[in-house]
Amino acid sequence: MNIDIVKNLDLFQNADEKTLETIANLLKIKNYPKGSHIFLEDQKAFGVCFLIEGAIKLLKSDSFGKEHILKMVPEGSVFGEIVLFLGGNYPATALAVKDSKVAILYNEELEKQIANNPLLAINLIKIISTRLRIAQDKIKELALLDTKRRLYNLILKWAEAKCYGCTGCIKCTKCTNDKIIIDMKLTQQEIAELIGTTRETVTRTLKELKDKGIIELKKGKIILLALDRLKNLCIDII
Repeated sequence: MNIDIVKNLDLFQNADEKTLETIANLLKIKNYPKGSHIFLEDQKAFGVCFLIEGAIKLLKSDSFGKEHILKMVPEGSVFGEIVLFLGGNYPATALAVKDSKVAILYNEELEKQIANNPLLAINLIKIISTRLRIAQDKIKELALLDTKRRLYNLILKWAEAKCYGCTGCIKCTKCTNDKIIIDMKLTQQEIAELIGTTRETVTRTLKELKDKGIIELKKGKIILLALDRLKNLCIDII
């Protein structure tokens, strides 16, 4: 793999040239067509993965087969890292939302590199700590907010670029007239799975925001017209 690509992977940022060269030689590149699985929930773990190009979602299914999206994986981000030291099985399923290129690093190889390079260990701790924070915030929202306010908060996080777990699913652009264009890569069904509700609730809530003049809806885009009004609809639970 090209070293410049490795430099942009979150786990190896600021690594020295020797480490980057070693990792580039160890990474195995695989292509996954849309709808294919990188790994399945409860499958024996083989290594950690990095999204080079495309879109990947991590999800769990309940006993009724209903899917709940845990996160969208941003390009350049590691996923499946939870099994690195513990081994065992993957706790969730990784599904390609569109044609994707994934780099795989087998556990024993990465463990050797981390043992010899404290910077990698620090990067990994930072990544896991950030994801723990995301999980805690999500638990708070599920416990304390109704479905409408979960969606309000999600749009607000997208608009303020604070959606740590979903940076791979949106692109924000602030216009000169204070409009904020949120370029979506998610369907309304996927948004529903992300916040633990139904597609009908997402559709209805977005229409209500549109009718109030807070947002406009265009194909694949949410245009936020009134950031302060949206903030007033949200409940601060931090």
